[in-house]
Amino acid sequence: MDSNKGVVAILVIVVMMVMLFLGAALLILTRTATIFGGAERDRKRALYTAEAGIEKAIYVLNQDEDEDWSDETPPSNLYTDEELIYQVGDKTYIGEYTVILNNRSENDIMITSTGMVNGTKRKIRIRVAK
Repeated sequence: MDSNKGVVAILVIVVMMVMLFLGAALLILTRTATIFGGAERDRKRALYTAEAGIEKAIYVLNQDEDEDWSDETPPSNLYTDEELIYQVGDKTYIGEYTVILNNRSENDIMITSTGMVNGTKRKIRIRVAK
C-alpha cells in the first residue's frame, strides 16, 4: 500500500507540471495574439489616416478648378504633416498624414499620402485627372 502512495504522488506531480506548461503556453499565445492584434489595428488606422490625406488633397485641388496643374508647387492651402485627431469610443487617437503632389502634366497629378499612427506607416498613391 505504501508503494501506491509514492506512485500517486509522482503521478500528481507529473499532471501538475503538464498543466503548468499548458497554462504557460496558453499565456504566451494570448500575449502574442494581443500584440499582433494591436499592430493590425495600428496598420488600419494608419491606412485610414492616409485616406484622409488623399481626401483633403482632392478637396483642396477641386477648390480652384481653373488652376493649371503643370506648376511644380502644390496649392498654398494644401496642408502637409497635418495632425488628425479622432475618437473611438472613450479613447482619443492621434494620427498624422503627409501629402505629396507630383504633377505629371497640366491635367494629370499623382497624389501620395502617408498616414502614421503609433509609429506605423501606410502609404496610398493615386493618379487624378482633371
